[in-house]
Amino acid sequence: MEKIIARNTWVKDIDGAEYGSKKPVRLEIDARLYILGDNSFPYYSITGSVKSYDKRLRDPYLAGGCIHETILEHFPQLLPLVKVHLSEADGRPMHAEANARFWAGLSKYEPIANNPKENPTETDENGTFNPSLLASHLQTDEKTARELRQGLLMGLPWDRVIAHLGLIELWNDQAGKARALLNEMAVSA
Repeated sequence: MEKIIARNTWVKDIDGAEYGSKKPVRLEIDARLYILGDNSFPYYSITGSVKSYDKRLRDPYLAGGCIHETILEHFPQLLPLVKVHLSEADGRPMHAEANARFWAGLSKYEPIANNPKENPTETDENGTFNPSLLASHLQTDEKTARELRQGLLMGLPWDRVIAHLGLIELWNDQAGKARALLNEMAVSA
């Protein structure tokens, strides 16, 4: 069961060459703020699908899901929605503290770089952490991510650290921009 609070869709024909088609294909984007199942809080989601117009195909879907790079290539104005994908209504990232502690190297699990060349881990006297993925999770820059890690290492409470670093305001601002996009009547391609 889902309860949709706000929703918007965007559609655009794009070049099909990347998907093995000589003809244009259709990019469909669905973004929403909704409550899914037994969740207590609404969260944002933006996904897309690329479909073929070829009626001979049994399944017209060529790509789909969290195809954020494709979405931003064709709809760069949707960046605020991509930034808050899977964030709560106030913009706070999903499992903000637990995931931040993981990427900061402060959990019992060892963080890994999903692509060591692009997201290298760093090791200091407190362990291994991934500043790039921590910053990505927090929707901020690496400097702020490092400051958050230092605050947590000093034993400061999570809420105090994120308030001091301005993350609550940042997340609220991003959520406001995303919500405005969901409520727009039309977005130009």
